[in-house]
Amino acid sequence: MPAALSDLLNAAAPAAADAAYWRLDNRVVVQGQLFESALGVVGPLVSALTRPLPDFVRERVMDLLVEIGYGEADSDEIAAGGSERLGDLCRDELRCGLWLFYGLLGDEAPTMRSSALDLVDVLDPERNRVVAVASSMAADGDLRVARRARRMLDRQAESSTEDGAHQGSWPDADRS
Repeated sequence: MPAALSDLLNAAAPAAADAAYWRLDNRVVVQGQLFESALGVVGPLVSALTRPLPDFVRERVMDLLVEIGYGEADSDEIAAGGSERLGDLCRDELRCGLWLFYGLLGDEAPTMRSSALDLVDVLDPERNRVVAVASSMAADGDLRVARRARRMLDRQAESSTEDGAHQGSWPDADRS
């Protein structure tokens, strides 16, 4: 795990970042199912975003963080004695970087803005703030980001009419 993390953060080319990403992705989270190692990579991944990295590395780091943010403990992991609260524990750790994710909402790369929007959505319990940010981003110059923000607003409006609680479901990704 440490070697794959180091390889991702030090990748000099997109192919190297992709290879390291898949080594991590298949060990920390698979199809939204988290494994205990996910908790150990959150801090280093968030911290890495505070230093200069190539865009292709930053995007892969954010991809992993979004997957972890929306993930839940794998049933086999729980059966082996892992925590049923692994998803919550990872989100608690991710919330330490919430300030950073808010800052990335203004990033020049649309993929970074979109991923930051996903993380703010799943992590920030202050829904009025999330709605305000999504409202401001609904007119983003990138169509994917704008659509994502509008879907957040639609889901929040539906949620508010039910019970006002954040549903925490995986976002309707439009990463084309």
